[in-house]
Amino acid sequence: MAVKRSKTRSRTRTRTKRGGKQRTRSRSRSRRYRKASRTRSYRGGNEEVEMYRIHLEPGKYYETAECTRKTGKGGDGVERYYTTNPPRYVGKFIKTERSGFGDGMRVWSIFDNNGEEVEVDYSYEGNTCFRETTAPSEYILK
Repeated sequence: MAVKRSKTRSRTRTRTKRGGKQRTRSRSRSRRYRKASRTRSYRGGNEEVEMYRIHLEPGKYYETAECTRKTGKGGDGVERYYTTNPPRYVGKFIKTERSGFGDGMRVWSIFDNNGEEVEVDYSYEGNTCFRETTAPSEYILK
């Protein structure tokens, strides 16, 4: 069985069998289907939540999570971040600190969670996202 390839970039393959042409299923269609099904079914039945890469304001309360999926283009500011990881309450924002430079730079934010200091390290890939939340009444650890 010989496989003919057309000069244009077609995603379907045409096979010749005794002079007749027989079309086979497109490879990209099955790949597209698999990709779509992966984005709709979340690990462990968790719901996908939108998170944000925002400038933190002192005195406000935040939750954090590492994003698991990005959409949009990065350069024009319309990139959206989603996570299936449960957001973690970190408390009231105090300040952000930086040390080092270039690839060796470390950035972390410091939060006050009911008198306990919490540090959140930013990931090298830029996946650390935050979401503003309400006062800590349901988050206070006992």
